[in-house]
Amino acid sequence: MKNRPLLILVMGIMHLLEPVFKIFYFKTKTHFDLGIILSNVTFVESASVKGLIDFWLIFPLAGLALLSVKRYAWYLFVSIQAYSIITHLTYERFAWPYFAEVPFYSSITLLVMNILLIIYVSLPEIRMLFFERTNRWWETRTRYAFTLPIKLWYTNPEKLEQACLLNISETGALVRFNRDIELKEFVHLDISFQDVQVQVRALVVRDDFRSGQKAYGVKFVYDTPVAMNKFKIKKLVKKLNQLQKIGSNVTIAA
Repeated sequence: MKNRPLLILVMGIMHLLEPVFKIFYFKTKTHFDLGIILSNVTFVESASVKGLIDFWLIFPLAGLALLSVKRYAWYLFVSIQAYSIITHLTYERFAWPYFAEVPFYSSITLLVMNILLIIYVSLPEIRMLFFERTNRWWETRTRYAFTLPIKLWYTNPEKLEQACLLNISETGALVRFNRDIELKEFVHLDISFQDVQVQVRALVVRDDFRSGQKAYGVKFVYDTPVAMNKFKIKKLVKKLNQLQKIGSNVTIAA
């Protein structure tokens, strides 16, 4: 999380804390006991379900969307801000959850900032963070340059062919293989190193040419989020990390 753009990080946290800002603002303005205030803003009979959602969930939900930096989150964040703007423009005086002539300044301040933030997240270079995972630098995994003979098959599971691992991370690898493979095809890697032996399916996402030989960038594909081969790949990468720390010939790939 800490490597996200600073503005997105700060605004996301402010959104998560916005209900707390309103509660303490309400206490400052009314001097009511905090218990009474919490009772007023959580007692369902004194407010509609919509009022409870508006008070407690709208801004935190927008904050979670902003911090997730995913494709769906861009639409969700913009939609929430549009809804919030409409809600404030049609605000009914002294209505729950504010019981005031105007909405709390924290909400109004965030709305003004959100208008600017919507413009910000709509800039092409920022918007692409939500729509293109490769642009989210904080999600990239360390790749270790590591030459290791492996076996590979891509058309016939009965025919294992020799290949060479050039680098690997938790999410993919670069494999040298002197046969033509089309992009978006699947290959199956058989990797064995020390006490780790793993077979993993991978999607070919790019081709390369190193030292006069063909190589392919592949992305690991798992049947489930908790697949055993996924944990084995993590174990392998962890071993490489340990070897790199003690000064072996394992290097971090550029």
